[in-house]
Amino acid sequence: MNKDNIFSLLDRTGPFATGDHPPSLAPLFSEARQFARELAEAGMATRYRILRNQIFEFLDVRSFREIQAIITDPVRRKNILNTVFSSNRCGRQKVAA
Repeated sequence: MNKDNIFSLLDRTGPFATGDHPPSLAPLFSEARQFARELAEAGMATRYRILRNQIFEFLDVRSFREIQAIITDPVRRKNILNTVFSSNRCGRQKVAA
């Protein structure tokens, strides 16, 4: 990871890359510990937290577990889309019922 560029967090091999399997939501899972160690070694932990917090704020959640709830609940997902688009952040209209 190139720590000189915040956009490297969004790289195909970066922290937000889509893997073959969803990551575990358990914070003490070995995969999560390895991920945290790699971010720290690359000097990107602070940038990761900033970007993660912006995503959480955008979705109005406090954890990745709440994002999973959005993915599985179509009503909640629709409510978030309506909130985002009605605030005119993207210049789009509300999602139809």
